[in-house]
Amino acid sequence: RSISTHMHELSFPDHHTFDQRDLVKIKTKVESIDNNVLILTTEKDAMRLQDLNIEDDLKRILYYVPIQVKFLQDQQEEFNKIILNYVRSNKRDNILHQTAG
Repeated sequence: RSISTHMHELSFPDHHTFDQRDLVKIKTKVESIDNNVLILTTEKDAMRLQDLNIEDDLKRILYYVPIQVKFLQDQQEEFNKIILNYVRSNKRDNILHQTAG
């Protein structure tokens, strides 16, 4: 169920490195909306945004959806094996291989 029927979307590519121009774009969008505004992003993008000098007025309305991983039927150990096997077979100076070894 939607909390609001008035939603605006700003899209950025996956793995995007945010910069001050992006903050200007976000702020401009916020300023173009008359009503109460909340900025909602993923936890992953919130981590990328935290290193920027975000103004307090934007910080107050910025929220993120947390990322949570749950394994069904105790599959965590099997998942870890799959990942470690993949890393071992794809060594190419991979830091995960060096720490998993």
